[in-house]
Order: sequence, then structure tokens, then C-alpha cells
Amino acid sequence: MKIYKGKEKRGSVLPFVAIGLLVILGVFALVIDVGMLYADRSSLVNAADAGALAGASALGTDASPWSKSKTRAAAYVHLTEPDAAVSSEISSHTYTATDGTSVTIPNGKIKVTATRNKVLMFAKLLGFDAQAVGATASAGLSHYTGGTGIVPFGITEEVLNNMQKGERYIVKYGPQPPEDSEITDLGYPLSNTFKGNFGSLALGGSGASVYGDNIRYGTPPGFSVKIGDIVSTEPGVMSGPTDKAVEYRVNLDPTATYDNVAENSPRIIIVPIINPGVGDISGRTDVTIVGFSAFFLEDFQPAKGNGGYAIGRFIEGPLTVSGYGGGSVDTGLYVATLVE
Repeated sequence: MKIYKGKEKRGSVLPFVAIGLLVILGVFALVIDVGMLYADRSSLVNAADAGALAGASALGTDASPWSKSKTRAAAYVHLTEPDAAVSSEISSHTYTATDGTSVTIPNGKIKVTATRNKVLMFAKLLGFDAQAVGATASAGLSHYTGGTGIVPFGITEEVLNNMQKGERYIVKYGPQPPEDSEITDLGYPLSNTFKGNFGSLALGGSGASVYGDNIRYGTPPGFSVKIGDIVSTEPGVMSGPTDKAVEYRVNLDPTATYDNVAENSPRIIIVPIINPGVGDISGRTDVTIVGFSAFFLEDFQPAKGNGGYAIGRFIEGPLTVSGYGGGSVDTGLYVATLVE
């Protein structure tokens, strides 16, 4: 009888064991599927971030209600999440500039949402087939304040204020004015009063080698140039180094023109705006960076005697580039960053 009763007691535990196993199975399913959902959302977050930054880089350049921006945002999301559904919306972006002022860029922010249904695995045993997963990211534009990759030509504020979009300008002077009537010699010093300066800057070092490399590649990653920086001019005509370096850069994208140049072309150069400018300084002189401007680098043209000048077409913008943002002055250059 005792043995019989013991067996009876052991048999009565089986339902509780079965229930416990179900609970454990449910917890196991929850842990596995929740972990998968978390990983999936992390992947969507990264994709949404990339899409927002890509979309922001096209803001302001689209004539057909931001279709370019939205298309680019979706394309970047789909690079890593091809089955995600993508939506986006454009709004103004307001930020506090580095000088403390409040700046608003109309239609300067894009909000990107990426979603998809994640098919569950173990949770199906509990009646759950799929779960919606989503992520949202926003990126906004701010005015460019500096960065690396700067080309060592100096443009004065007076010259910049009178430039016209697409016109050909001298971005680095020669001792003699150009004879080509199609080149606008805006800012060319009267009576050739160059005083040893021809629009060249010493950025991160002096000498023809540093100067030439800065034209070829822009200032290196370890040397940024920002608004407010004081830099030295590079005196002398520097005709040979300019000619060879401009030729090198033009040959990196030889078929480009001002009208069809790609946004990432090496022939788009970022040039400092300086104060004071050529004609107001003598020899190796310190000047202040007060802004930046973009040009399509067209060519180098020799002049009479020992010299020549570099020609660029003024890009009025808007143009989104890599670098530091948060400026209060609009020179047509923008930086895209993730924002709340």
C-alpha cells in the first residue's frame, strides 16, 4: 500500500512538470525572439541614420518638392535593409549657432522612418507570428564653418559679394591680368599692387611642396581650417606648383563640366574667404578666415612673363559638404548632421 501510494504521489506531479516546461519554453521563446527583435531594430536604426544623412545632403538642391532627397534617403536605407518600408518628411531646421544666435534653415531637415514586419520563430508556439519593428532618424543642415580638404587659394569678401553663379573667376592670381575677355577679373589689384602676394595661402606649413599638395588633395585630415583661424599667406607667384597641381586635380575628373559635375568630384574645391586680401598685404602676412566658398576648378592659364592664374566657376550653392557645421553665416555651403 505504501509503495502504491508513493507511485500515486509521483504521478500527480507530472501535470506540474508539464506546466513548468511550458513556462520555460515560453520564456525561452520570449528571450530568443525579443533578442532578435532588438538586433533587427538596431539594424534599422543604423539604416535610418544613413538614410537621413543621405537625404539631408540633397536638401535645397531639389526643384521637384524634395523628391531627390526622399529618393536618396530610401536608397540608402535599402542598401542594408532592402525589405524595409521607408517614409520621410521635410521640415525647417532651427539650431543655435556657434556664436549663440538662433538660425533657421527652411526645409533644412528630413525625418526618415524605416519599418518592417519581423517573422518570429519560437513565439509562434504561443500564437505570435510576426511583430512590427521600426526606427526613426532625423538629419538637418547647418551652415559650414570649416573642415579639412581646403584648397590654399584666398578670396576676399568684396570679391565674393559680387560674384555671379557659374561665372569664371580668378581664384589664384598671376602678376599680369588675363587677356581672355570671358574671365571676370573681379578683385584684380589695381596697378598690379600685389606686394608679393598672389592669392596663395600657407595652410599647415609653408613652401611649394605643401602648397602643391594642398591643391592636389586639400588640407590633410590632421589639419582643419575654420572660420576665425589666422593663417599665413604664401608669397610669390608659385606658378609652377599651381600649374602642376591644378592639372593633376583636373585630370582626376577630366570630362566634368560646371553643368554636369558630380557632387563628390575632386574638381569642386572649397576655398577660404580671407580678410585682408590681395593688394592690402605685403610679403608673408597673417590673414583671418572669415568664411568659405565653393568653385568648380576649370584650369590653369599661363600669362605673359613668369606667372599664370587658376580659373574657377563660382558655385553659389546650396552644396552639402563634409566638415564642421553650426555657423550663422550662409555662404551656400552646408553640413548634414543627425539631430533630434
